[in-house]
Amino acid sequence: MGQTFTLSHLAPFVERSREKIKKRMTNELTKLNISIPKEKFNELIEMEVKKEIEAGCQTIQYQLITLQSTNGSVIARPF
Repeated sequence: MGQTFTLSHLAPFVERSREKIKKRMTNELTKLNISIPKEKFNELIEMEVKKEIEAGCQTIQYQLITLQSTNGSVIARPF
C-alpha cells in the first residue's frame, strides 16, 4: 500500500508563501536600511520560496513514511 501526491497539491499555497516571504524580507531589509535592485529582491524571494517548498515536501514525505500500521507499530523508511 502506498501514498502518492503531486506538487499540484501544494500549488494553492505557493503564492501565499511568496507574499508572506516578500512582506517579511521587505520589513527586514527596511529595518537594516538595505536597498537592493528589484531583480535581485525577486531572486531572493524565489530562493526562499523554493526552500519553503522543499521543507514542505520533506515534511509530507516524512509523514507519509511514518504512518502507523494497523497493529500500532510505526513504519519508518529512510528517504
